[in-house]
Amino acid sequence: MRRSVLAAALPFALLAAPVAAQEIAPPDQADGLTELSQTLSDPVKQQQIANTLAVLSEVILDLPLAPIVEPLSRAAGDITGEEAEPVDPNMTLRRMRPEASDLPAEITDKVPRAMSSMAAMSDGLAALLPALRTMAEQLKTALPSDRGNDY
Repeated sequence: MRRSVLAAALPFALLAAPVAAQEIAPPDQADGLTELSQTLSDPVKQQQIANTLAVLSEVILDLPLAPIVEPLSRAAGDITGEEAEPVDPNMTLRRMRPEASDLPAEITDKVPRAMSSMAAMSDGLAALLPALRTMAEQLKTALPSDRGNDY
């Protein structure tokens, strides 16, 4: 179940990825991290996102799996030379793993805490930006300028 909650948090990590992928931001762009932090720590937003993910997880738990599993089963049979076993057309994740029904409640409980943690990390990154800029400037002066781009 822990992996499921972590997988549910993936969209939030993707929200933060553009910030992490940027070059060291000029001082005025550090505001983007502050804005991200405020959004991630907003209790109303946290609950909206958690509720949305919980509803989506309910839908996914009840999706029929046969259209996915059947072709995979046939392909495996083709590779092994064994006949594919019939797939229950009513198979869903909820029927396969009844304990997965706890997922929506876990998402509702844990996503807001995960978002608060990501907000704190965003604040930490914003605080590190000045030191990272200083380090970048020091590296520019410390490294020989004739190196070019051969790294």
